[in-house]
Amino acid sequence: MRKLFLLPHTHWDREWYLPFEAFRSQLLAVVRQVLDRLDHGELPFFYLDGQSVIFEDLLEIDPSLAPRLSRHMQDGRLLSGPWYVLGDQMLVSGESLIRNLKLGIALTVQFGKPCPVGYCPDTFGHSQDLPRILAGFGIESALVWRGVPYLEMGPLFWWLSPDGSRVLTYHLSRGYYQSAIHEMEDSEGGIAAAADWLAGWVGLGGDKKELPASYYPTIEGALVPCGGDHIGSPPNLNRTIKQINKHFEETGVDALVIPSKLDEFLADVRAAASSKLTVVSRIEGELLSNVAAEFWERAYLLYGVLSSRLYLKQANRLAQQRLSDHLEPAFTMLSLFLGFDYPEKELERAWKLLLKNHPHDSICGCSIDSVHKEMMSRFAGVMSLLTSLENKAILFCAGGGQESLISPFDPDFGADRLSILNFSGQTSQGPFYHKWMELPGSKELEQSDRLQIISRRPCDQLFSGWGTVPYYKDVEIVEGFVFPDPIPPFSARSLRWPLLADSKQARSQIKGGLEASADDIRSSRAATGKSLPASIPSDKDSFYNLAQVTERKVLSNGLLTLSVEGDGTVAVESRLPGQKARLFRLGHILADVGDGGDTYNFDPLPDDQPITAQLTGVQVGKGGPLVASLLLTYRLSIPEAV
Repeated sequence: MRKLFLLPHTHWDREWYLPFEAFRSQLLAVVRQVLDRLDHGELPFFYLDGQSVIFEDLLEIDPSLAPRLSRHMQDGRLLSGPWYVLGDQMLVSGESLIRNLKLGIALTVQFGKPCPVGYCPDTFGHSQDLPRILAGFGIESALVWRGVPYLEMGPLFWWLSPDGSRVLTYHLSRGYYQSAIHEMEDSEGGIAAAADWLAGWVGLGGDKKELPASYYPTIEGALVPCGGDHIGSPPNLNRTIKQINKHFEETGVDALVIPSKLDEFLADVRAAASSKLTVVSRIEGELLSNVAAEFWERAYLLYGVLSSRLYLKQANRLAQQRLSDHLEPAFTMLSLFLGFDYPEKELERAWKLLLKNHPHDSICGCSIDSVHKEMMSRFAGVMSLLTSLENKAILFCAGGGQESLISPFDPDFGADRLSILNFSGQTSQGPFYHKWMELPGSKELEQSDRLQIISRRPCDQLFSGWGTVPYYKDVEIVEGFVFPDPIPPFSARSLRWPLLADSKQARSQIKGGLEASADDIRSSRAATGKSLPASIPSDKDSFYNLAQVTERKVLSNGLLTLSVEGDGTVAVESRLPGQKARLFRLGHILADVGDGGDTYNFDPLPDDQPITAQLTGVQVGKGGPLVASLLLTYRLSIPEAV
């Protein structure tokens, strides 16, 4: 008897060829239909695509659905999780995948038990570290479709990360989108056609000469998804299953349809694979192969999305880095050592906003324009929230409270030190970017080999927030770079501020500040009874080279010298101490080629002739002494149309 393990499900893209709100209105209708069919015993159970954000999307509009969702989740008839969203894995950070699981599990348990499966039905490629991440949450199984090479021993394989972590992974060899039962006619002929289609999954329908890729001998059957993009359950599925099984029995077909929850199915697969003399394929690293894509029901990886709408990728990288690499570690240090109130709920909100931009059709840039405009609004929301939290931390470190009448950013606040936190595990050295405000016409801060001012602009600045009564003041907003001595891991350095214009005085001033760096911050928060870890004083000046731009518009810092030749070629000469000079010609060619307009992949034109940009000018950007740059201007003539 060959078994057809049937999984009723939906695949839900929050946004794609329609914007989020349009799809959400459809989601409400689909879930209400599913709940009704569960209430009336028409459905055995239903899987909500492995992403718990669906609950938030639903309940924001119709909170009355919460008791019904919870009841069916707790009864095991509605399944969800473990993800918060079905995120892309190649364009987001590993930390975001971890938070995706963490937040998804936390949200799902508010309604019932999360489905403990690494469910990834339509992702455009899979990270080599996903087994490691799943194993870290105690998840032992995964399910994937795209990017899998040929499998010789059925749709099951051990998937290994570089560290040796592994998950037993089931391959959806025929994809997740299967709507044959949804489209079945409610007649004897319709039942017969559906039965014949199902039998083909286990080698009993049509050509019986060889077993299909979907059949796995160890379990004597195949997993058959029953669902697709933005659709609910078939009507009267319980009755249809009984009719199909009756048809198999009457026609002598040795097959049986068994409704199967995904976690229970994979647990049975794991038990069967381990209890029999079964050899299971092994795949190490990324799942990024298109070799077998056509064989796997056109399961192509869409490489063009890696570079489509690059502004989305850039905004995502900046938001991820600021959230997980900068502010969370900084807030942690301030909380541990100074008693700062860690903004846990606000940061969770920032993560959720960010993760809502991580589904593949979103971050891959392959949706309609209105979708990506909404994404940029979410990215802006993340950054605005983080800026507000950062300002709160600065106010706290400056000794101000919510009743403060003057902002610590106001030049009249009287700031007397600049504190720099190093929340990496390595010693760090600048130059560090810094932005501050001065009173108009102030000359207190001038350029030195420890301070490089790159811009000044007048502004009628509004000072507000965190309890300060809003007020305006004319100031100059100043941007520049500061170069302290090396900062040890997980510690702070404080520089007396403002830095003096004279180099020797500035060096002496900084050196004095370094030896009391922890005290500088500690003194402003003495009431907390806690302190930052002390920095390691430097006994001698650290080695660094000043950057400069020569009259011939050549960049140099004593170790590397960069020049631009007439044809636009960038040449770099390396002169490391004790080594022979080496010359590198880096090219730097900008070219445009025709693209037919496919939103998923590069669509080359036949007989296309690339158009190359011509260098028209070289200007000095930043002039040193800490940071120097050249601005290269090119001319590129692009046709009006393909």
